[in-house]
Amino acid sequence: MTVVDGKNLQMKAENVAEMIVELKIEKDFIAVVKNGKIVPRTRWDTESVEKDDVFEIFSPVSGG
Repeated sequence: MTVVDGKNLQMKAENVAEMIVELKIEKDFIAVVKNGKIVPRTRWDTESVEKDDVFEIFSPVSGG
């Protein structure tokens, strides 16, 4: 299973862009980390989602 934010999920998505849609996450203000490495937004369409991958999805935090 693919792990997303600590949860084991059965994903149908084949790439990061599809995963974001499948998870119903607003894509405008997030960063995606796959297996400990940031996935640039320009590679979301080509970066694969495999069953043993571990993803963390972050959104910016404002404050000061």
